[in-house]
Amino acid sequence: MEYKPYNQILLEYNNNHVPYNVKLSAVEWDKVRERILERENNHCQICHGKCMEGRVMKLFGNFLKMVPATYQEIESDIEHLDVLGNVDYIYKNTSIKLVEMENPLIAHVHHTYYILNKLPWDYPEDALMLVCHMCHRNIHLNENIKVYLDEQKREFLSLIPCDRCGGTGYLPQYNYWQNGVCFQCNGERFDKQL
Repeated sequence: MEYKPYNQILLEYNNNHVPYNVKLSAVEWDKVRERILERENNHCQICHGKCMEGRVMKLFGNFLKMVPATYQEIESDIEHLDVLGNVDYIYKNTSIKLVEMENPLIAHVHHTYYILNKLPWDYPEDALMLVCHMCHRNIHLNENIKVYLDEQKREFLSLIPCDRCGGTGYLPQYNYWQNGVCFQCNGERFDKQL
């Protein structure tokens, strides 16, 4: 995903309504997101699974494909040869490499509450948590995330989460199409107000 400064995004939208998923492509959000990933060492705060950190190339028949990966410590034996080319001793070498993940977890930064018209990166860090895409979906399916009218958090709106994405605004199974933004709610996370 290409991140842009939010003021550039506003210009592209002629200072009109910017969809939530587009706000998440702002440089300002990426900086906050990276801080949360680092704070939690890239582990989901609910299931404690390690989220993917990059991609590695894998050969599928005649095609190369980038597959999800995470950093792991890899131990290998290195043979030391004498002047005649015989192995005189073997030592262990440990390196850190990106290794393919069988069931990748995609890191999401979850807002524990929302404030109407507040930008995603303007929340205190204790209102943000790192969760994998599966736990994020479960949170939005099973919990009612409050949307407050203002910073005082006295009044809140009752919103119906999108039934397609469960209120995440994201469909990981469609990440190849528009970065997986939910095509029902267009990344806005909610269908309508009660």
